[in-house]
Amino acid sequence: MAVTLRFLKGVAILIVLALCTTSTTSAGDIKFIERIEIPGEPQPLINPWDFCVTEDGLFLIPDYGAGNIKIYERNADVLKLSKIIGQKGVGSDDFSRPTYCLYDKEGNKFGALDIGLRKIFIYARIDRLEFKRVQEVPCWHGGTDILLSQDKLFVSGYATDTNENPYDFYFIDLRDDQTTFLLPSYFKYGLKSLSEYEIQYRMNSGIKAIGIKSFFDIQEDYAYFVWEGNLKITKVNIVSREIASMPFGTNPLYYIKPFASTRLLEGYRKNFKLMQSEKAKMSYVRNIFANKKFLFVISEGPASANASNFKIQFYTLDGVFLKETPMPGMTHYRMWFDKDKSVLYSLSSELSGKALKYFILTYKISE
Repeated sequence: MAVTLRFLKGVAILIVLALCTTSTTSAGDIKFIERIEIPGEPQPLINPWDFCVTEDGLFLIPDYGAGNIKIYERNADVLKLSKIIGQKGVGSDDFSRPTYCLYDKEGNKFGALDIGLRKIFIYARIDRLEFKRVQEVPCWHGGTDILLSQDKLFVSGYATDTNENPYDFYFIDLRDDQTTFLLPSYFKYGLKSLSEYEIQYRMNSGIKAIGIKSFFDIQEDYAYFVWEGNLKITKVNIVSREIASMPFGTNPLYYIKPFASTRLLEGYRKNFKLMQSEKAKMSYVRNIFANKKFLFVISEGPASANASNFKIQFYTLDGVFLKETPMPGMTHYRMWFDKDKSVLYSLSSELSGKALKYFILTYKISE
């Protein structure tokens, strides 16, 4: 009888563990929905770097090559070019090289970083297709991710305070132009002090060789920040500026952290093909997004001839690793996440003859 009871108790424990495991691994998932074509007429996309999607279905795409912002609306299974904002030039409404962008539906504003003019231009949305340039913010060192929330313009990019201390994440209050620095540069690279940063980063080309872009997203009072060259996620309280130490990035399955190998450094100096082959052996973070339930990180690599190189990793907002899985379809790192609908968009391309053909891939993130 005692043996039977112990056996039944053991079975019950196994069932509970199985249920717990099932609920954890199914907490987040991704499903491919559709592919939407972007026709090359009447004016083709030349070199898009980023894009935004409005709540009513506009696709706002900065075109680095053309020096303008193209606005598309959906027409059946294609996107129709409906309007163009600006042109390449130096006039009051012109662009040089527009790259990363933002859209704030609460404030009804759109913004684009012009890396040529080193400014972030803010537009007020007047009507469905009408955008008016209302503000410009200097961004001298450029940036790789921007976001607007409650009149705070967040920038992932290098900047220094009045004492010349370097930072890699900050925000500008658009009401008074005051800058608040959130993340010291040394913290981004896992270093403990400014002196370590000076020695190991400024004087070491190896760290620079494994990636310099950074991405972030904001959920309530917290920003989640990740560097392209390291899966480690930093959680920052944007009110108190406290940097949280969380267990992010401890359980990835596919991610291979990039490192400054001798062959990679040699490739950067004089052999492009060698550089590409070495980078293909490693993984690189491409984006991070958060909603009220969890956050997820997109990474690319290592290269595979038979499948997409992109993986998606799910975490709780407190940093608990949930799962990692390959992304379906041949996606790209230019992405936009609709938090209300839990829909992820990717601006991707493929070679068609001698020209690139662009399209939007859509995914549903399950909750």
